Amino acid sequence: MGDRGCSPNRVTASVLIQGVLENGEDVKDLSKLIDKLVKLGGVSLSEFFSSATVSLIRLKRWEEAEKMFRLMLVRGIRPDGLACSLVLRELCLLERYHDCFLLYEEIEKVDVVSTIDTDVHSVLLLGLCEQGRSWEAAKLAKSMLDKKMRLKVSQVEKIIQALKKTGDEDLMRRLSTS
Repeated sequence: MGDRGCSPNRVTASVLIQGVLENGEDVKDLSKLIDKLVKLGGVSLSEFFSSATVSLIRLKRWEEAEKMFRLMLVRGIRPDGLACSLVLRELCLLERYHDCFLLYEEIEKVDVVSTIDTDVHSVLLLGLCEQGRSWEAAKLAKSMLDKKMRLKVSQVEKIIQALKKTGDEDLMRRLSTS
């Protein structure tokens, strides 16, 4: 590709990543591909790692996807909104709400949270409430309200009931009027 004066774009990278993963190659082989393609230019490390994470999730290779995503954060590589939403959604499906919240906070530090699907926020909030994690739920609810995100009407009452344990009257008022 580079010999012909072409540099990869995100679509090319996604197709190549998908092909490597569908052939049953491990993540180490994928890392070699990523290194080669980044050197050619045109696509950032963030785009490659995000595409790889999304591909791994779609191929039901969750453990590898989670490791890759966490590796991105440790290395200071900013994931895209789709990768963030899919990883958080998967953690919610596995009912790992506390892990999801902790990862959400890590993601928030690199300022990607605004692109995360609002449904993921609602599911996470409800899950934290159902697992009795009222402190984390209150923190997430405040963050959502500050960002003017809307809760699903069907979940508001359950969330308010669970958050009454915090004693935060202002939060209860804000939730009931949002």
